[in-house]
Amino acid sequence: MGFKQIKLIPSYNTSENDVVNEFYVPVLSKAVKYLRVSAYFSSKVFANLATGLFHFARNNGKMKLIISEEITEEDFTLIKSGYYYKTTLNDRLIKQLNEPTDEVDRIKLANVAYLIANDLLDIKIAFKKEGTFHDKFGLFYDNENNIIYYRGSNNETEAALKYNYEAFEI
Repeated sequence: MGFKQIKLIPSYNTSENDVVNEFYVPVLSKAVKYLRVSAYFSSKVFANLATGLFHFARNNGKMKLIISEEITEEDFTLIKSGYYYKTTLNDRLIKQLNEPTDEVDRIKLANVAYLIANDLLDIKIAFKKEGTFHDKFGLFYDNENNIIYYRGSNNETEAALKYNYEAFEI
């Protein structure tokens, strides 16, 4: 049950499309791997994607992000916490946490520290000597080896999903 069951269009923009419900949620729901490069990142983006992340977690999905160093202190603290908990939680507890079952778990899946601690998310930070790391693209993989590639103006932030005019092509 992969991406071929999803009705996708070649181009999305936030003025004409509900990119969360028309693209991210259906694609995340079928994905088993998500690779993302984004200039800007805000952990609040995961609250908007919680329904898709719930299914992604049930698919044993793995997400990897490369982001610029321009993140808030709060997000940096959440990222560090996630890696701390990932190395200190015992295997039994991690297995228990990896079984999303209800709305409470959807809320947990919106938390970047929870995602990292439970090996659903890995974040790397790109540093440049000058300027800002500013590329933006993503790759989704399903369990049938189908790939969705997208590139556009959108960052991995809540503002990109809710407030900005953003566009991307798949």
